[in-house]
Amino acid sequence: AHLLEAQNARVQTRPDSTAAWQPGPAELTQVERSLANPRRWQVRLARLAAVLPDDALLTSVSANPDNQSGAADQERLLISGLLRPAPGQERMHGIMALVTALHSDSLFSAQYRTIRLVESRIGGGADAPAEFRIECR
Repeated sequence: AHLLEAQNARVQTRPDSTAAWQPGPAELTQVERSLANPRRWQVRLARLAAVLPDDALLTSVSANPDNQSGAADQERLLISGLLRPAPGQERMHGIMALVTALHSDSLFSAQYRTIRLVESRIGGGADAPAEFRIECR
């Protein structure tokens, strides 16, 4: 935050500066958190890739999917995908195994208080993939 305050002060002292940005403490904290965020997201996404089973395909990974400004919402992750069952495997069992694997991975789960299945859809024949949405908060 101190770096951003100093940069803001320099911008305001420029004669060519027509717009003064005067962020409050909450805005500075949010900007500072956003600047640190790429490193945290890199760790999360790398762990997600490592934990993901071969029979799963991600269709969407959304950070802060509702575009909220709260600190907890900024860290929210919504993972959507398809899971193609192995021969003889129950599709719901595979989805729950993925949720359990995310919980069990200490580097991934350290970032979240809750990791839960919010939606699943199983349709078609026995070989059809199952859809899932997992929310991490």
